[in-house]
Amino acid sequence: MGVLFAFMATPWFRQFDAIPLADWLLRLLGGVLGVAGAPAGLIVLFGMALFCALLDRASIGIKLLWFAFFLATACFGAAVYFFAVYKKQARTITVTN
Repeated sequence: MGVLFAFMATPWFRQFDAIPLADWLLRLLGGVLGVAGAPAGLIVLFGMALFCALLDRASIGIKLLWFAFFLATACFGAAVYFFAVYKKQARTITVTN
């Protein structure tokens, strides 16, 4: 979705959007990304919130900061948490078990 938004900021988007078939394809692509992205974002958000609450080894203060970040940024914050914390901890949990 971010790539699509970045493409929309370029001058090429206006040229591409002027073609009738391309306009239809862009609308279709945006719709599919929206329909698939909304549930996927919620799954990531609640999955990372559960991991943070139950399995994260950080202190309570750090967990509260992450939850505040989740609330402020929603799915984007959960994606940041995934790459910053979960990915490293999940790898060590898998290796040690």
